[in-house]
Order: sequence, then structure tokens, then C-alpha cells
Amino acid sequence: MARRKNDPGNLLFFRVYPEYKRLHYDVFIWETAKSMRDAIKGVFSRREIGSIMACVLTLQPEYQRQKGHIGDIHFNREHLGRDIVAHESTHAAIGWATRAKVELVDIYERPDPKRANPVEERFCDVLGAIVDQIEQAIRHASWRVESPIDESKVVYVDEPIEQ
Repeated sequence: MARRKNDPGNLLFFRVYPEYKRLHYDVFIWETAKSMRDAIKGVFSRREIGSIMACVLTLQPEYQRQKGHIGDIHFNREHLGRDIVAHESTHAAIGWATRAKVELVDIYERPDPKRANPVEERFCDVLGAIVDQIEQAIRHASWRVESPIDESKVVYVDEPIEQ
């Protein structure tokens, strides 16, 4: 599970396994956006770095640090909303697909238009696993301050929608 490293930035570090197997991402949640940007500044230009709230760095196999290491996911506590977690998890799932040689174009090939095909199901399972593992670690470490519900983003339906 998640652990804190001895780091002046009070870093939360853990791994996520998209298919609960060998392939994994290292996940870093930094205390501040500044500490996260300092850690990744060599990857982005000076102009880009100031706007980054979170990122996924998918590595080419020749640059992996350990066998099965796909890359790194960086977050910070100042920008740790579920929307950002889901957004970055999608990038990670796409990176996983590349490494696992899953052709995302195959998602569109549906022999039965009423059913998702196996490639689509596998991709969605991986995306769900990544989001779930990140959310579990955040919850376990109590690293998110829950904000009140933004009523402007919630759609209430008084009556069931007829089909």
C-alpha cells in the first residue's frame, strides 16, 4: 500500500498495477505543485512546467528502472480532484496499452453493436483498476480534503428517463 518516503516535500509513493500483474506505474503524490514541478522540471520546457497540475510519464522499455515499470504518474495535493485522477489514469491506461501491445483501434471493431468487444472491456478494466488503486491510496493516506459537492455540476432527474 501507499507509503511516505523521507522527503522534504512529504511525498506519498505507491505503485499501481493495471492488470494486477507485473506491469506497473510508480505513483508520486507531492505535497505541493511546486515540489512536483521541481521533480519533473527536466522533462518539460520552462514555459510548459508552470501549467502542469499532474502528469504521466510513460517510459520506453529501454528506459525502465525495473522490469515491468511502465512509467511514473505525478500528482500533488493542491490538484488532487477525482477529475484529475481520472484524466491522468486515462493517459496511464493508454500507456499501458502501448506497452501491453493492445491495439486501441480494435475497440471500434464491434461484431455485435450491442456489446463491447474484448479489447474494449480489457481497456476499461485497466482504466478502472488504475483509478481504483490511486483512489484507495489517497483515501488510505487521508491525502484529500473532501470539498462540498458542487451543485452546478450535478444533474438531478425527477422522473426516470424513458427509452
